[in-house]
Order: sequence, then C-alpha cells, then structure tokens
Amino acid sequence: MIGRYLAAIDLRPESVVSSSALRARLTAEIASEAGAWQCPIRATGRLYDTVPGVALEQIQAEPAETKILLLSGHEPTWSALVGLLVGGGVLRFSAGTLACIKFHGEHWIDVQPARGQLAWLLPPSSLGPA
Repeated sequence: MIGRYLAAIDLRPESVVSSSALRARLTAEIASEAGAWQCPIRATGRLYDTVPGVALEQIQAEPAETKILLLSGHEPTWSALVGLLVGGGVLRFSAGTLACIKFHGEHWIDVQPARGQLAWLLPPSSLGPA
C-alpha cells in the first residue's frame, strides 16, 4: 500500500535508507517493488536501535542529487525524530506510518532540528485494505 500510494501521489523516493533489521529492510523492499520505485535501498546498522541525532546525521549525509528521501526504521526513534525535525510535538507511529516532512534548502546538511514542516502523517489504516 505504501509503495503504491507514494507512486500515485508522485512522491517516489529517489533514495531509501533502511535500518539493517530484517523487518525494516523487507518493508522498504516490498514498498519499492509495489510502487515501481527506481531507487537504491541502502541498509545501515546506524538506524537500528538508534537515537534521533544519529538518524539526523544519516539524513545530512545524503547526496545533494537526492530530492526525495525515505527512511525505514523503528519506534520510538521515528516519532522522536519527527518531533525533533518539526520543532516539537508528541507523535506515536503505528507500524507502517508515513510522515512527510518538507525542508527548504539546497543540501541535506541544511536539515536541522525545528526547521522542517510536517506536511502530513499517514497511518497505514487510512490507505484501506492491503
């Protein structure tokens, strides 16, 4: 559902960075296949059992040519990361929830705490049955 949804709204990722955990990697791979994404999926142990600051470093290290980045990982880090990036708030993600955060800037290194705008938060139940 996630892969098809992002393709339908023309938000196919140009790069996917996933936790090295099997479930996170499989989620990214299944979504990519379903949405016909033409992008690399990179797995890293840095996103497994991590903290928001380390996830932010991963975002900041993304090559400048990437315009749409998707991260696949775990709770409670992702809820805390979204709160950090948008400047506060308490969020709780269920498995498979998508958050779209928009940033202004030329490079991923420009992504800083409290500088993002939460465009939408979408739990998988809102996409309908698989």
